[in-house]
Amino acid sequence: MIIGIEASNIREGGALIYLYELLNHADPQRDMFTKIIVWSNKTTLEFLPDKDFIVKKHIKLLDKKLAFRFLWQNVLVTQYAKKEKIDLLFVPGGSYLGSFRPFVPVSQSMLPFDDAALKLYKGTAAYYKNKFRKHVLLRSFKNASGVIFVSQAMKDTVYKYLKKPHKNDTVIHHGVSDIFYRETVPEKTDDKIRLLCVSYLLPHKNIDSLVEAVMKLYNEGKDIELKIIGGYDSPYAKKTLNLIDKLDPERKVIKLLGKINYFDMPKYYFESDALVFPSLCESFGMPLMEAKNALIPILCSRIDSFVEVMGNGDFYCEDKYLKNKIIEFSESKNKQNIRKHNSWNKSSTEHFKFFKQTKDLNSL
Repeated sequence: MIIGIEASNIREGGALIYLYELLNHADPQRDMFTKIIVWSNKTTLEFLPDKDFIVKKHIKLLDKKLAFRFLWQNVLVTQYAKKEKIDLLFVPGGSYLGSFRPFVPVSQSMLPFDDAALKLYKGTAAYYKNKFRKHVLLRSFKNASGVIFVSQAMKDTVYKYLKKPHKNDTVIHHGVSDIFYRETVPEKTDDKIRLLCVSYLLPHKNIDSLVEAVMKLYNEGKDIELKIIGGYDSPYAKKTLNLIDKLDPERKVIKLLGKINYFDMPKYYFESDALVFPSLCESFGMPLMEAKNALIPILCSRIDSFVEVMGNGDFYCEDKYLKNKIIEFSESKNKQNIRKHNSWNKSSTEHFKFFKQTKDLNSL
């Protein structure tokens, strides 16, 4: 089986890590394929692992603006797929309106389907972009040979809009890399509260509430620090940046670290006392999995995808109680220290098993 991967809109963040880990744990003999062809932009291809069975195809058109990528996705990739005689087209970005069959898209973007979260962008370009993207994704899922959902919460949300879901659809959770694993947590030698948040500064990420809670604690005399890992160059980050400038102009407390190399991430988890993830809208929640593997306590919002990942426990907190919850966690001697997680090897195996199943069904 030859698999083609249309990765034109896989450029950064969790989606890029997902594709990297999926390919890094693929095994041609176990997974019953002979070759994987990946079409993408130069930066993405350079990040992806080098394997004998992976053929990286740089499409210069994909280094350009969105309009060119849309042309590639929905017209040109079909021609390339037929030329390479692939048996199945995998679309991790979800959007594909071309004619090649069979194809399997991944549903891993919740924002276009979450009306409450999308309202935070109303009147902006992002609002209309996500409205359009929702239309494209639904059409892609409708035409697909089978859809992979990254969580049951994602599947349930999309199914509200799909009139005739596929019987062949499946839910496959992301894995978590062993680089985040540690056996024990060293004893603290001071009273400083070190918090970590792994998130872009975007309206639906709800970072403002976290910043306000942390600064209230600081102003009450607490020795506290919040490190935020994630991009903040979007115009939609301006409101949060203005809030930080107002509350912590000298950046004594709030540390914006920007985008960090994936392989450097574990040390920031290991240096932290807790992960705080107050997002209002997520399809899965990779930082939760990474924090669990690193054995650090977690505070997060109670949204369906987080409950699916975390289960029942003392993890959830509303914005108005966030300040008190941070103190409660910092003073508690009963740390969560849970280690329930899905390996990338297991996740990758499930993906390729689904590809084989989908190909066989379409060969009947």
